[in-house]
Amino acid sequence: MNINVLILFFSPSPPEENHNTPKKRKRDSSKTTPKKRATPRALKVNLPKRKQARVIATDDYAQMRDLLHVSHVPDDLPCRDSQFEQVYTFLTSAIEKGGGECIYISGVPGTGKTATVRQVVKTLKEQVEEESLPKFTFIDINGMKLTDPNQAYCAIWEALFPKWPKVSAKHACDLLQDFFRKPAQRDAVPIVLMVDELDLLVTTKQTVIYNLFNWPRLADSPLIMIAIANTMDLPERVFSHKINSRVGGTRLGFNAYTNAELVEIIESRVGTGGLINQDAVVFCAKKVAGMSGDARRALDICRKAIESLEEKKNMGPEAVKAYMNPSTGYPHVTIQLIRDVINDLFNPTVVPFIRNSSLHQQMFLLAIRKTMRKTGELDASFGDIADEHKAYCQPLSIKLPDTHLLQRICMHLYSTRLILMETGGKFGDPFQRIKLNVSENDLVVALKEDAYMKRILDRENR
Repeated sequence: MNINVLILFFSPSPPEENHNTPKKRKRDSSKTTPKKRATPRALKVNLPKRKQARVIATDDYAQMRDLLHVSHVPDDLPCRDSQFEQVYTFLTSAIEKGGGECIYISGVPGTGKTATVRQVVKTLKEQVEEESLPKFTFIDINGMKLTDPNQAYCAIWEALFPKWPKVSAKHACDLLQDFFRKPAQRDAVPIVLMVDELDLLVTTKQTVIYNLFNWPRLADSPLIMIAIANTMDLPERVFSHKINSRVGGTRLGFNAYTNAELVEIIESRVGTGGLINQDAVVFCAKKVAGMSGDARRALDICRKAIESLEEKKNMGPEAVKAYMNPSTGYPHVTIQLIRDVINDLFNPTVVPFIRNSSLHQQMFLLAIRKTMRKTGELDASFGDIADEHKAYCQPLSIKLPDTHLLQRICMHLYSTRLILMETGGKFGDPFQRIKLNVSENDLVVALKEDAYMKRILDRENR
């Protein structure tokens, strides 16, 4: 099937715009044999210079809230220069080559993976406008926004051909397979595909993952694949051998932010000496770094602290008296206000509820967390969880629970909605699927003060 047949199939007349193949460049007729594509030149990345510290009025609450919101796109990304350079070098080389490359980017949530890639793409688009880089098409899909992993095919197809009629997932897969296999696509514009939340596209047969990594490996394919996942060793744990062979060795890891890096990130948005006290910023960064290193969480805490300060200011002078800055005469966010916000965020009813659960109930929750991390999946089987639970007991000299007790623990946690269970089968079946119904952050915060639980958490973090 050629491209003309496809056009006739979907519409009676050719589309107004051709998104597949740009106009061919004029070639020197004296050259009878085409040259091989030149090896991309060595690249030296000139990172954008950091701007001076932002200056914000001491009473501009609205501007501060906007700058601290996670949806705000900053002018630059602090603490990610090395990763920016690696992604930039990879994409520039792949675009000049014409496609056919893959990179696997991994790291815990909130470490700047997606933001870094978007910043690189923005820089490359500016270079395209300056005609210093060949044109390319950028497509991004997010596993969290798809109702089913197979819908990834539809999302990619509709992004490539937005004016064409929508098709089913199976039909879109066949069309994309044919599109990337065509030798005629040799001169097509490179297609940069960013697949975020790749973990959520894993299926039993792994067909979707296989196709996404296989298409760039086809001869003359214009596709450049950027896979972003929260699990660092997802290929080794989950992927089959034939998928691993197509992932390749180009990988990039994003470590969790340290407290010093979180301080720099917050100050790059709001500056210093304004509405947030320097000591409060450091305190917030240390707390978040100790829990997850998630920059989004740190920004959210500071933003909620600003909102709380504004509410107190509107209540009158007495309510805001404890937060006055003696040097400026204006109220500002203090350590105590940050502490109050953290307690409100991490101490909802679920946190004290977990703290008041029995020892074995807490260990069962941690066993679910560990099993899910080991498999890279969103749920775990009852049998695997039971094995991890018993493994926790032995080093702590705790009496091993029998299967009947574990079933009762599981049922109690399910009744309190701390976990979710697969229904329809026999309760206590070793293959029954179970998942956490609370965030890992809340679970860690609730259990880290207990001596037994702290030993388990410390051992897992080594």
